[in-house]
Amino acid sequence: MSRRLLVLARSFGLSVLCLGVALGCGGSSTPTPPPPVIPLPDASLSTVEVDRAAQVLANGSDPVTITVTVRRRDGSPLEGRTVRVEVSGDGNTVTQPAERTNAQGVATASVVSTRGGSKRVTAAVDAEGGAVVLGSRPVVVFSALSAARLAFVSSSVTARAGAPVGGLEVAFQDAEGHIVTSATGEVTLALAAGPGGAPLGGTLRAQSVEGVARFQEVVLTRAGVGYQLRAESAGVESALSPLFNVTPAAAATVEVSGLLATAPAGVRHDADVTVRDAFGNVATGYRGTLAVLSSDAAASLPAPHTFTEGDAGRFRFTDIVLYRAGLQRVDIQDTTQTGLTGRQDVRIAAGPTAALAFVQVPSRASVRAALSLVQVSLQDAYGNRTPVGSPNVTLSLAGGAPLRGVTEMAPAEGVASFTSLHVDSEGRVRLQASAPGLTPATSTEINIEDDVRPSTPVLTATASTEDSVTVAWVAVGDDGDLGRAASQSLRYSLAPILTQADFDAATPVSVGAPEEPGTPESAVLTGLEPNTNYHVALEVVDNAGNGARSASLMIQTRDPGVSQLVFSQQPQGGVAGAVLPEVHVSLRNSSGEVVTTATSPVTLAVVGEPSFEPVQVAAVNGVAVFTGLVVEKAGTHRFTATVTGVPEAQSDVFTITPGAAARLGLIGLVGPVAAGVQGSVEVTAYDAFDNVVTGYTGQVRFTSTDAEAALPQDYTFTAGDQGTHVFNNGVTLRTSGAQTLTVTDLAAPQVSGELTVEVSTGAAASLALSELPVGGVEAGAAQNLTVTARDAFGNIVTGYAGTVRFESSDGQAVLPADYTFVPADAGLRGFSVTLVTVGSRSVTVRDVGNMALTATVSTEVRHGPVTQLRLALSTATASAGQSVGVTVSLRDAHDNLATGYRGTVHFSAPGDTQATLPANYTFGEEDGGQHLFNVSFATAGVRQLVVTDTLFAALTATGQVTVAPGGLAAFHVVAPTEATVAGEPQSFTVSAQDRFGNVLTDYSGTVVPSSSDAEAEPLSAYTYTEADDGVHTFVITFQTAGEQSVTFEDAQADVSGTAAFTVAAGAPTRLAFISAPETGSILQPLPVTRVALQDAFGNTADVTAPAVTLHLENAPGVTLGGTLTVSPVAGVAAFSDLTVNRAGDFVLTATSANPALTSAAALITLIDDVPPARPGMMLGLVNSSTVRVTWTATGDNGMDGTAARYELRYSNTPFDAQTFSNATEIPTGTPRSPWLPEELQVTPPVGQATTWYFGLRVFDAANNGSALTYAFIEVPGPCADLVCAPRAPECSEDGLSRVTYAEACVVTAGLAACEYTETPEVCPGQDGVCFEAACTTAPAPAAGELVISELMHRPDANTTEYLELTSTVDGPRDIANLRIRFDNGAGAVSDFSVLTPGDRPFIIPGRGTFVAASNADAANNGGVPAQYGYGGTLFTLGHSGHLFVEMGATVVDDVAYSAAFPQTVGRSMNLSSAVLGTRASQHAWYWCDSDASLPGGGRGTPGAANESCSVAITGPVDYCAIQYPKTFSAPISVGTSHSVFSQFYEPQVTNRNQNGNDGFPHLVAELGHGTDPSAPESWTWVATAPNPGYAPSGNNNDERVASLSVSVPGTYAYGFRYRFTQGPPEAQEWVYCDQDGVVAQGVTPNYGAVTVTPAAPPGANHVVISEVCGGNGTGSAATDEFIELYNPTNADLDIGNWRVQYKSATGSSYGAGYLIPAGTLIRAHGYFLLGGANYSGAVARDLSYGTTFDVSASTTAGGHIRIGPGLTTAVGDVAVDKVGWGTGNSPEGTAAPSHPSVGGSLERKALPTSTPATMAVGGSDALRGNGSDTDNNGADFVTRAVRQPQNSQSPTEQP
Repeated sequence: MSRRLLVLARSFGLSVLCLGVALGCGGSSTPTPPPPVIPLPDASLSTVEVDRAAQVLANGSDPVTITVTVRRRDGSPLEGRTVRVEVSGDGNTVTQPAERTNAQGVATASVVSTRGGSKRVTAAVDAEGGAVVLGSRPVVVFSALSAARLAFVSSSVTARAGAPVGGLEVAFQDAEGHIVTSATGEVTLALAAGPGGAPLGGTLRAQSVEGVARFQEVVLTRAGVGYQLRAESAGVESALSPLFNVTPAAAATVEVSGLLATAPAGVRHDADVTVRDAFGNVATGYRGTLAVLSSDAAASLPAPHTFTEGDAGRFRFTDIVLYRAGLQRVDIQDTTQTGLTGRQDVRIAAGPTAALAFVQVPSRASVRAALSLVQVSLQDAYGNRTPVGSPNVTLSLAGGAPLRGVTEMAPAEGVASFTSLHVDSEGRVRLQASAPGLTPATSTEINIEDDVRPSTPVLTATASTEDSVTVAWVAVGDDGDLGRAASQSLRYSLAPILTQADFDAATPVSVGAPEEPGTPESAVLTGLEPNTNYHVALEVVDNAGNGARSASLMIQTRDPGVSQLVFSQQPQGGVAGAVLPEVHVSLRNSSGEVVTTATSPVTLAVVGEPSFEPVQVAAVNGVAVFTGLVVEKAGTHRFTATVTGVPEAQSDVFTITPGAAARLGLIGLVGPVAAGVQGSVEVTAYDAFDNVVTGYTGQVRFTSTDAEAALPQDYTFTAGDQGTHVFNNGVTLRTSGAQTLTVTDLAAPQVSGELTVEVSTGAAASLALSELPVGGVEAGAAQNLTVTARDAFGNIVTGYAGTVRFESSDGQAVLPADYTFVPADAGLRGFSVTLVTVGSRSVTVRDVGNMALTATVSTEVRHGPVTQLRLALSTATASAGQSVGVTVSLRDAHDNLATGYRGTVHFSAPGDTQATLPANYTFGEEDGGQHLFNVSFATAGVRQLVVTDTLFAALTATGQVTVAPGGLAAFHVVAPTEATVAGEPQSFTVSAQDRFGNVLTDYSGTVVPSSSDAEAEPLSAYTYTEADDGVHTFVITFQTAGEQSVTFEDAQADVSGTAAFTVAAGAPTRLAFISAPETGSILQPLPVTRVALQDAFGNTADVTAPAVTLHLENAPGVTLGGTLTVSPVAGVAAFSDLTVNRAGDFVLTATSANPALTSAAALITLIDDVPPARPGMMLGLVNSSTVRVTWTATGDNGMDGTAARYELRYSNTPFDAQTFSNATEIPTGTPRSPWLPEELQVTPPVGQATTWYFGLRVFDAANNGSALTYAFIEVPGPCADLVCAPRAPECSEDGLSRVTYAEACVVTAGLAACEYTETPEVCPGQDGVCFEAACTTAPAPAAGELVISELMHRPDANTTEYLELTSTVDGPRDIANLRIRFDNGAGAVSDFSVLTPGDRPFIIPGRGTFVAASNADAANNGGVPAQYGYGGTLFTLGHSGHLFVEMGATVVDDVAYSAAFPQTVGRSMNLSSAVLGTRASQHAWYWCDSDASLPGGGRGTPGAANESCSVAITGPVDYCAIQYPKTFSAPISVGTSHSVFSQFYEPQVTNRNQNGNDGFPHLVAELGHGTDPSAPESWTWVATAPNPGYAPSGNNNDERVASLSVSVPGTYAYGFRYRFTQGPPEAQEWVYCDQDGVVAQGVTPNYGAVTVTPAAPPGANHVVISEVCGGNGTGSAATDEFIELYNPTNADLDIGNWRVQYKSATGSSYGAGYLIPAGTLIRAHGYFLLGGANYSGAVARDLSYGTTFDVSASTTAGGHIRIGPGLTTAVGDVAVDKVGWGTGNSPEGTAAPSHPSVGGSLERKALPTSTPATMAVGGSDALRGNGSDTDNNGADFVTRAVRQPQNSQSPTEQP
């Protein structure tokens, strides 16, 4: 504004002021001030500016800054206004101003756009009456981008084998790297770098959307490092992805190698374990635990290993030692993941014979008797039997005692058997086995017992007289018939001597000492009575006290009347072992008459059959009758009858036939028998007495220990066999060694027989080659192979003498010459073979004389040491920056690819420092010795690429590429080096370059310059010519000081170059206010005022002179304070302490000492808004009723000037600034000058002691008030010296109300006195009562809240009957109307109720007692402190019965007591304090007689604490253990419950009831299970309960039971734990129990073990279609398709004659399909694969349906597959399973998803909850089958990006 305008404005303002004064003078009221004027923005003076109007990139990230300057109508800036900016057109993103306009009226916004074109910028400013749209509307031209190259959007790529690669987005960019959103081209992906031969699968083409192509299904299956993808599209530069790694998928298989295929026992093995994913990659991320298991129970195995990051999926288990001969299995198994296991079989051979070992020894034997079978094995050092036939083994007794029998035997198949050994002396002995050169062996102890009695002596009567009988016998031995017996005794009696007692009671006869065995002996018994039968017996005793007593022999003196014997009833035939009919023998005289008086004993025997024991019978009436006769020997026999002194008589002949068959005899084969040679055997049936059962007709069956044996068919004996049958050439044994042949009666298996024979080998029938190393062999390394000749039954033919010849599939192999076996080879010989060609190779050996004898072994040949490095470039010419593929391979001396190379290679490009080369790369397993790299050269010309091994410089290779310059990528701008001053021309040299800095000398484009300085000129376009050689100089002049830039951009291509520099201002020509306050407060510092010295272009000059001076124009009497002259800093003078002492509008003018500088002016307004300062106020007491108020005076403005008035108020209630006016005002005088004291005295109304509150404010003439000052004071009053004592509350008489008293000081006639006010309070609540002067609730007792604790049911004469109840709760209970009822069990019931006057409450305190007595008077009731008397007429306690405590219908407690409960007269029955309040009161063993004395002489504790009855918790549980089951031998399923029992013992707790559980209430027992036996506290625990079925007899233990149920599969330990809930602290600690008892600290626990298997979820009950793939590409690959079936049931299913049919999405019928051949089975939980004509999956198809149908036609729309028997082409046929997908019109339920891209498939879910992620390789459901079938294809199938066929050989899978 000009000075003239400022003067006019000032004059107008003064005129208005004068008018206002004239109108207001003399008036009594204050005039109303005019409303403030709100300035409006001026639409024409305000401006909208953009920092760039053209050549702005439409890339969404190139911003244009929009500066909006809002001005008033007078041109001054308008601060604090909201600005909104809009930009026309599409694709814009406008960033609105973050703040309102600043002091300069400026607000800043910005805009970016993704759409090209001219965009108009419009700004609107908020104002009164609506927004003002500014007139300035600049236009910005956004340049549309043209695509120049591709770029991967993400800076990182993540990939996992088999899963879609993440983060694959490729953008079209311009030359500056901005995304070209308009680009819509197709982008193709290819592999640019990675392991050699790695396949890139999935969808590799994608269309760009909004300039970005997104790839969702790109898949890599080979894990590795250094992968890089190349993106290509027509017309643009290709792009390379960031280098990335492909991590393996989840572990799927365990690969085991390194173990020897065959090895001697005891050899140390190392197993190399590699965990791989489903694609064969090493699962480097595997962190599971693998354990080594073996079928060799004696094996020494390493500990399980938990994989770490350092293992990278591989680990070597060392020190695996197998000891047991035979084919042993070594399993490497994941400890938690079922199915993740690897296996390798090792055939362990016994080592050299090193020692002897007893394999069968009897533990006892009888002295002198033959020992049962003794066998000694010849073994290697590890206890394996060595199948040899020498040396001989000799047995002896340790200590040198004699051993009788055959003591030396030759071994058969390494076992020497001894069957006839005898030891002649009793005692404990050991056998010793020895053999030349072998470690001897000592047997376990054999207890040789002298338990062999002497043989039973046989007495015969050899002669007799009328008074004597001679008895004879043959001496027996000490042990049977061996040795001389120690003593003998002969006794006789009139009664039979049948027992030892009979013998001891009989009359002895003098006999001498026993003679040597076999010596005849005799004795004469004299003094015998005639016709009297005597019984005589002989007892022989050996030196060990073993005795043998003869049968009781009946004798009689000679009867002179008897002269002959006659069989009066002849014997009849019978069956061996069966009772024969009676036989009669008559005693006759010489006339043949029966001597009826004869009673002589008759002895009956069988002629010629010593096994028949003679039978004696005394004649009765002259006849001896024999009953119960049994003859065991079949054949024809005669009986002989004898009487002493009478000639013997013989019976007629009788016949005994054999009994039933009891065993089978088997003879015929005599070893050794040649393997494979037929032999004959004879089978004979014998009865129990070894008679041949000639009538045997049973059916017999042969079995053998030789599993390969050929045996006779079952045979039924005929009558013609006569019990014996020969099986001619019926037996062929084929396995060498000792073999046993057994024959068994099919109807009576106990009737059997067996024969053991040695089998020798047969003729050579095959050759066997030892396995090559499982882990493969190195090319060129010699390998040892063993050739073994075997017979037809697998036995080694030790005499083989054939000639063998070697062949190999490796044409370069080095093989042995033909060789003829010699006897020393013993059927096997080793040879050396060298394979040199990498891959699967085989070696074959043949017998040249018998080409049928052949054997082949295969192995993988690995490469040898690396000797060559090779390099192959994808092109010989390339542009700078163009990607060039480089394949680096390593090879051995045989030109094999060195797949095991793990070296590091280094790349270099001599002379090209900008070349993009791979970092040093270390080859990994996934590379297979070959890796694809990506290289780009930057410098034009002929360039070399050198690749070298970092350790072995000799491994190097070089390639050559001719590099041409790249396309235009940038302009290189050289700016002036001198300072740039506004207004002075500047030169810029611009050269066209590619992105590597190469100058494009043939550049001929047009370059358009632009600048951040809108005033710069000229900015004219220039077209380069050939003469420029790509370089041109532009001259431009700039006018705006500050940081500026100039940009040179190609008119067609999105390529530019920019130079940034600083433009300095010119010399100053004027002054300008750049910040000045519009308003301010008087006497207060104004905001900082800044004045700039500017050049001709408005730039602030960087100067420090001249100084700038400020003053107020035409303001007499007004003082402008502060520093008024300031020297500029960087061209700006800042005034920070300006003040004005008067209110009003003023003109502020800036001038300088330089008259050439134009001055500047600004308008400011000052207002008076400073209130007085807040006064300080103090209160004090003049006396007990008067208050002194004092304060210090403040000023008009703070402490300046004199205030106008005070406002002082007071109140007896608090107040604040808002309620200050409600208080009583106190008159005050006129304020004094600042800092002077003020005082006032106030007497509040007289009364009680009260707090008074005072407030004070100070006001100036403008009515500005100070802040409120607040204070209060206590004014005591008359009651100050009187203290009223409180009065305690009381309960009312009804017990339902509480009376409280309030005390107060009352002033009457000026005197103070205490007054009490009574307040009755009805105790609240439904059960409210007053108890102990307090209101509380006392409900009636509920069940269990009041218990019977003591009964005096047998009082003495001096003590009353009583009962005691104890409260078990903390709160009081009202027992008014409580009923006590007693039932004596015999029909008599008595009761009483607790009654109170007026039905008042009768309160028992919490945990208190209630005693009711027959006589409640303690003075004469024996000293019983009763609270209630019930008298003895209505109620009495019996000695036994059932006592009830009832409240209404609720039984609060009851006790049924019997004679088993305490019954002592004069002593109460006391419940143990340890169980008080529990249902243990029902058990007699918790009650006892009271010991505490009562005054009347009785014993009891009424109203006092109960006695313990010796029940005490003294410490932790003494004993506890798992009772049953100790452990689970079989797995259990998840979620099933199984009862587990435990017993425990604790004195005084479990031993009170000897016949069951004690039911102690304060014990907690739990059953737990967990995986860490060392930390059972971390297990899952459940409560146990007493076992109700536990009923022992006399047992101190108690027993508990709980259910074991586990929710997660795994292997768990389980056990119990116990603790008490009361007692000492240590008793409340858990005690843990295992199978053996309490687990002691530091001892390894022996908990139970249980394996929990998953509960199989329900699945389909039929075969399902589990996966469908409709092709793997185009052409012949279109029928590279398959249909996979899955059997989710537990049984193999026959799918023979089923049809597999196909129908298109909308077809009206199915094709005939493919018929599955008859007899085709699919395993339980197994797979079956049907493949198309060109199927080529990872696993072989089981059947091909050829070109029967082509599913590939339905992969883009939809289709159907169904299976089942009897299907026609009709759509309505019922199939076993069907799947329809995509647009298929007849699926099960809804259709499955559309078929995925090429290489994908549709897969059935394992579970209803399965997802594509869980079904993917490594997912949680990947190995759980495909059995989910809800009859809804849409819910049952998921899509797979990479198909995964499985066939009948694939592992079975279960859910």
